[in-house]
Amino acid sequence: MGLPVMTDSLMERHPLKSAKKFWLSYWVPVSLLAISVAYLTTVTLMHTFSTSPIDEWVYIDYLVKIPSQWIVRKGEIVDPFVLNLLACHGTSPFGPIGTLCGEVPVLSDFPNTGISTADPYTPLYFYSAFGVGELVHFITGLPELTGWRLSGVVWFSGSIFFFWLLLRKWAVSNLTIFVFGLLLLSSPFVWWTYTYVSTDSSSLFFGALLLFVATKYIRNEIAGYWFVIFAVVASLFKIINLISVGVAAAYLLADTIWVFTQRRHGDSAFSPNKTTKTLVYQGLIGPIALALGAGAQWAWLRINSLMAASTLSADQGASHPFGIEELFIQLTSFLPRSIASGAVDEYIPGFVYAPLSWLTIVSVLAAVLVTLKYQNHFPLVVAVAASALLAAPLLAVMLTLVTHSYFQLPARYGAGLIPGMLLLGGLVIKAKWPLWVFMAYAISLLGLGVWFSHYLAFLAP
Repeated sequence: MGLPVMTDSLMERHPLKSAKKFWLSYWVPVSLLAISVAYLTTVTLMHTFSTSPIDEWVYIDYLVKIPSQWIVRKGEIVDPFVLNLLACHGTSPFGPIGTLCGEVPVLSDFPNTGISTADPYTPLYFYSAFGVGELVHFITGLPELTGWRLSGVVWFSGSIFFFWLLLRKWAVSNLTIFVFGLLLLSSPFVWWTYTYVSTDSSSLFFGALLLFVATKYIRNEIAGYWFVIFAVVASLFKIINLISVGVAAAYLLADTIWVFTQRRHGDSAFSPNKTTKTLVYQGLIGPIALALGAGAQWAWLRINSLMAASTLSADQGASHPFGIEELFIQLTSFLPRSIASGAVDEYIPGFVYAPLSWLTIVSVLAAVLVTLKYQNHFPLVVAVAASALLAAPLLAVMLTLVTHSYFQLPARYGAGLIPGMLLLGGLVIKAKWPLWVFMAYAISLLGLGVWFSHYLAFLAP
């Protein structure tokens, strides 16, 4: 009996051949996920019980109360456990806050006189953080606070996965996606958001997911109702996610107008598979999703108000006069600063992270210039560029109308725009040498992030 002939099909089924084929196809997401998990887990485990200055103490209070009451209601006093956490460990790197450690907490000694400010949030994010945290605590025995913080690793892993899907859908090269993923991971926004308990954890996830779904819908690869469903869910996780809904909705509308314009100019072959009715529906589905998302948040705020525990309210001292001047200031709030936004700037000079801001600016401006000359990716570029400039002023107006107060919006609120801005960069960067420079820079920032964690732990009480 002769030996079997090694046909191509048999060779393809060989484990080593299959593994090599898998690696060549998926090395980018596998590498980014592995590096992200290793880096964020390391940083998180290095944290002490000192809380993040970005309101982590009220988020921890919400998580502490989930087993007994499921939600935090308006006018609630923060749990004594959290007040003692502030008194003994404080916020990083500022130290203890409030009553002296070991003494009975006096509410007037604490920020907001001890009143929670987490009640406007729906419980969705907190349930996700609590579920992951309890699972980590059960499996590893780590403190619950550490487990809750490690939920950020899960959120960022999902974010980087959809970021890869989004850029791959637009035929961005593997090397570019990998380098941009490393730059995103190494940013101050990610350091502060995904290694502490933070309601901003869903911003990147939904920013990438909604643009990805919108792209698939425009290319007739998915039904439009999926976009509406994801938009409403995103809005319920945090009202700021309406920015992510807005940029994707703007893309749908811009593409509709673009196709109609091309057809009017005689290009009947433009999107031939779409009827006029289909295009009208595509243009309307974005505003509909945006309206439903905003409506869902409005309904939650009404329910939250009806369930109030007391008439107490926290004065955060953040109110600011609102006018035309503020609108112009907000024009530059998200585009240059979102990716480089953090909580503490005094230990690391601003110029260290400045190239991240420059990257987003150059990505958007270069994409606009290329589009003006060659009309490549016109609807996407218009939607992302317009959103990067107008999202902050529009959000400021909306919050003022809904809450009857105004505060200067933090740059981190624009995080949902980051996937779109980096996508534009991926579409215009063709040379490889800038990518190698950016890779070296990203690796340096990752090392700096680990050092910074160690340094803050050293400063902690």
